[in-house]
Amino acid sequence: METPIPDWLSRHELRKYSGPPVGQITAAVVDAINRADTRAGDRLPPVRKLAEHLGIAVNTVAKAYKRLEEWKLVEGRGRAGTLVSTDANQLRGEIQQLVCQLVTRASRAGLGTAELHQMVDAAAARCERPLVAVPRAEPSNTRSTMLAS
Repeated sequence: METPIPDWLSRHELRKYSGPPVGQITAAVVDAINRADTRAGDRLPPVRKLAEHLGIAVNTVAKAYKRLEEWKLVEGRGRAGTLVSTDANQLRGEIQQLVCQLVTRASRAGLGTAELHQMVDAAAARCERPLVAVPRAEPSNTRSTMLAS
């Protein structure tokens, strides 16, 4: 069965993300996982089909999928396709709960948003394995470098 292109991977939606196409695709998948628009076991569109749909090189989509695999967010299954990892949703859900607890404690301690952000950034910089930078969506009036047609 052919995997349809989800709305969150459309040319229109990818325009929300800054940077090159690889970053736009990876950011869209990360956001879809965070919003639960896609869940563990969901199949991503085949590389060739998504590349054709977006009007970009197959290698560009392959690089985005490879990056998502390295981040353990998706699992490549060869000819069976690329699936959202079982771990991706579970880990993100656990992290969201921890963040809520952190925000609650910070609020009780009288910390503001800016100070909490600084503390998190400083802690992340000290970690053995730093966080991965994922492009964020920009205001909708901003056009991207690749999918702006």
